[in-house]
Parts: sequence; C-alpha cells; structure tokens
Amino acid sequence: MQTDEIKHATISGAKWNFGKQFCFQAIALVFGIVLSRLLLPEEFGLLAMVMVFSRFGNIFSDMGLSRALIHKREISPHDTSTVFWATVILGFLLAGLMAALAPSIAWFYEQPELTALVLVIALNFILNSLNIIPRTLLEKGLRFRFLFFIDATATVLSGLIAIGMALNGYGVWSLVAQIMFRTLFISILFWLFHPWRPSLVFDRAAFGSAAGYGLPLLGTSSLNYWVRNADKLLIGRYLGEAELGYYNKPYTLMLFPLANITQVLAKVMFPSLAMIQDNKQLVKSAYLRVVRLVCLTTFPISIGVFVMAEPIILGLYGQQWVGSVEILRVLSLLGISQSVLALNGSIYQSQGATMLQFKWGLLFKLIIISAIVAGLPYGVMGIAIAYTAASLCITIPNLLVLGRVIPIRLRDVFASCYLPLLFSTIMGLVVYLFLVFVGSSWNNVVLLLTGVPIGMLVYAGLVFAFDRKSMADVLLFINNRRAADLTEPPDET
Repeated sequence: MQTDEIKHATISGAKWNFGKQFCFQAIALVFGIVLSRLLLPEEFGLLAMVMVFSRFGNIFSDMGLSRALIHKREISPHDTSTVFWATVILGFLLAGLMAALAPSIAWFYEQPELTALVLVIALNFILNSLNIIPRTLLEKGLRFRFLFFIDATATVLSGLIAIGMALNGYGVWSLVAQIMFRTLFISILFWLFHPWRPSLVFDRAAFGSAAGYGLPLLGTSSLNYWVRNADKLLIGRYLGEAELGYYNKPYTLMLFPLANITQVLAKVMFPSLAMIQDNKQLVKSAYLRVVRLVCLTTFPISIGVFVMAEPIILGLYGQQWVGSVEILRVLSLLGISQSVLALNGSIYQSQGATMLQFKWGLLFKLIIISAIVAGLPYGVMGIAIAYTAASLCITIPNLLVLGRVIPIRLRDVFASCYLPLLFSTIMGLVVYLFLVFVGSSWNNVVLLLTGVPIGMLVYAGLVFAFDRKSMADVLLFINNRRAADLTEPPDET
C-alpha cells in the first residue's frame, strides 16, 4: 500500500471509528442515565466488583496474538486459523477458571451474591473468543465502517434489553444481561456477515511467531490493567460496594476522552504505523500530528468536566450520586495525562518494541499502584488524589523512554500540547466565573445545557483566533479529499 493510500485509509478508518465511538457514547449516555435512575449505586458497585476480574481475563483472551497479526506485513490462512483456535481454547480455559474462582471472588469481597454473577459472566469469555479474528482482520484492513455497524447494532439491542429488565425489577442482573447480550450479538453478526472462516489447522511455527510478539504485549496490558483497576479492587474489598459505585461512575466519565478520542486514534494508528514502521521520521511526524489532534480535543473536555463536575453528576444521574462529584473533579485531571500517554502503545507496537514497553511499564505501574495503596486509608478521595498525582508525575519519564524508540524530544510533544492546554484553562476559568455568577439559582440540568455551549464557544474562538493551523488539521481530518498529508510535520511555532 502506498503512502497516499495509507493516508486516506487511515483518515477514513479514523472517521468511522470516531463515528462508532460517538454513537456508542451517545447510546451509552442515554442508557447510562436511564439505568442510573432505575438502579442503585450499590448495584453498579456489585457489577464493578465482578468486572475487575472479568476484564483482566479479557486481556488473556488472545494473549496479544491478534496484535501480532496486525503487526505482521503479510498473514496467511494458517496464521489466522492458528490464532483463532488458540483464542477459542483460551476462551474455554478462562471461562472454566473464572467459574472455579467464583466462590473465592465472593469471599474476597464478602458478598455471597457475587458467586452467581461470576458464573454467568464467565460465559462471556467463550462468546468473545468467536469474534476476535474477524475483528482483527477488519482492523488490519482499516475497515472500520463494517465494525461500526456491527458494534452499534449490538450496543443498541443489548441496551434495550437491559432497560427492559431494570424496569421489571431485575436489578444488577440488568447490567449483566447488557454485557452478555452485547457480546452474543456481536459474535452472531460477525459470523453472519463476515466471509472469513477458519480451517482445521494449527501451525506451531505460526503460533510461536505470534506469541513471541504478543507475550511482552500481554505483560504490558496486564500491568496497565491492574493500574487502572487496583483502585476499584481495593475500594470494593475495604470500603464496600456503595463507595465503589460512587467511585466507578466518575472514573468512567474520566475515561470519556481517553476511550472516545485517544483510543480511537490509537486503534487506527497501530495498523497504519506498522505499514511505515521502517521510516522513523515519518512515524514521528504522524505521531506528533495525532498528539496535537488529541490535545486539541481531549484537554477542553477534561478541564470542562473539572469545572462542571457538579452539574454533570447531579444533572445527569440524580441526587443519589452526589458522592461522586468531588471524585469526578479530581479524576478529570487524570484524563489530561492519560489521553496523551495512551498513544505511546501504538509506537512501541508498530516498532516491535513490546519488550521495552513492558520493562519500563513495570516500573511506572509499580509507582502508581504504590500511590493507590498509600491513598487507601484516606478513602475514595485519597485514592483518587494519589492516583492522579502519581500519573502526572510519570508523564515526562514516559515520554523520555518513548524517545528511545523514535527520534522524539520533550519539546516536540510540548509544542503540540501547550496551546490546547492554555486555551482549555482559559475556557475553564470563563465557565467557572459563569457558574459563580449564576450561583445556585439555576437547576443543574439548565447549568449543564448552558455551561457546555459557553465553554465550546470560548474554546473554539480561542483556537480560531490563535491556532488556525490546528483547526485546519481538524477540518482535514473530517474531510480528507484535499491533498494535505497526515504525516506532514506539525507546525512547532
């Protein structure tokens, strides 16, 4: 594939991936609001307890083998069939292990009702193993339009089932059903509409090659996972399901820019950068251009959430979630650093430097986990503050390590970030003054519907007035019919 073809496929894939995430979040927001008003924080906390272990198992569902297929320039039918059968076997093994651990998980949290929840959710490993290869092939080919329709359909159907069950008094089982039916629908739709089918082949050489690439990545993913979930594990064990419910809701909101912008771009970046992996200057240019786009879009969201935490929580979810307001305010700052650092994985993986990523990640993750443990005696707020502070402290060391993989300097990244951070801070100050001016005389929903447009207008005005280059990049991304190249080095002035 030529550079121009890669460029257009990358932008097209990213646009569809953004469209998918936008629809998902719109759907998830609607379903989340409805379910949050129908169910109690304790019920969300119970599910979060189970999902700490279930999502960790998902990391092992393909052992990084699917990433190896994307990194490999040419793959054969033997490669795909071998990885498919490996993931199916892993799915059954993980389901059995999860079921066997169900009583222990319930004992750990001192919640006997968790046993049944774990046994049902364990089946999700088997269902998920059936769709890993079709999804991988579509991602490798940057065919995100097809993924969009599959995932959107499954998300809507499973959400409707969950709401129906919640209305009929099924409580936490409504949330379990939403997870299970979504995976079931995705697997069914892939097998109905995707032409790929496995053959009865298991090539040991193909498996060994994929495992050699994937195992260090598996180690990194495991570390990342426990950093992101050690807080929820400790809160659920020592502070209870209600506190976990109050913490998990703002944590999910904090991940909004990370999941909907950074990870969307990272998912498209990896196969694209793998195609140009030998040209490090081109990889650097593409990375910096994406960093600028990420900062331009995620920084105002994070700072906006910090300022409008109270209207967001109380306006959307109701007074029963008041315990989440200050937690959201702290965790919103965590999203600033993580939205940029989450792009680094695409660089390591595209350059085949998964072992380097694992080794340095081990040190950085231990720092964060130590901070979380230190914050535990001070409750959920102590954990939130410790987690955020540690994450901000390791941002610069993370970027310095990245400079060992591609020729990038701190000032290169800073040049891409400083204007969005400045504009976002000014925007946040304007919105804060607006909230102070109106005081408590306005309803939270009205404050939300008024404050968000004010912030958007202020931020857009600042970008238009002082950083039209970045605005041009966004317009190019939206409409890629013109000749400008995504890999053009960003303006560092």
